[in-house]
Amino acid sequence: MSGIGVPNLLNAIGPEATQMLVHAKGGQEFWIPQKLRDDHWLVGVIGKEAALGLCEGFGGEQVILPLGYEYQRRQAKSTAKQMRADGAKINEIVKATGVSINTLQKWFAEKVDPNQTCF
Repeated sequence: MSGIGVPNLLNAIGPEATQMLVHAKGGQEFWIPQKLRDDHWLVGVIGKEAALGLCEGFGGEQVILPLGYEYQRRQAKSTAKQMRADGAKINEIVKATGVSINTLQKWFAEKVDPNQTCF
């Protein structure tokens, strides 16, 4: 991704609006307008309040979103690792994330680069 990324979107507009944006524009590139018009596609996708917040914080910035399934997988992985750190049972993690035990075991076995900032 270049420009602003999903973590910045999550902070600016929250998980629900971010999910809607990824669903609508996943895998695509777009620019956040500096001045929002009521007929801009962002208003139709995430609502005027969220779109205004995005424009105020990131107007003029480029966004390249991951495809929807990539975003969902990253979210599931992050949730799984947090739940594991919090002591959740494997079946609870499977139910919460919708991924198999085999996938979870692979994720938990991954070596973590201390310099890595996201997943």
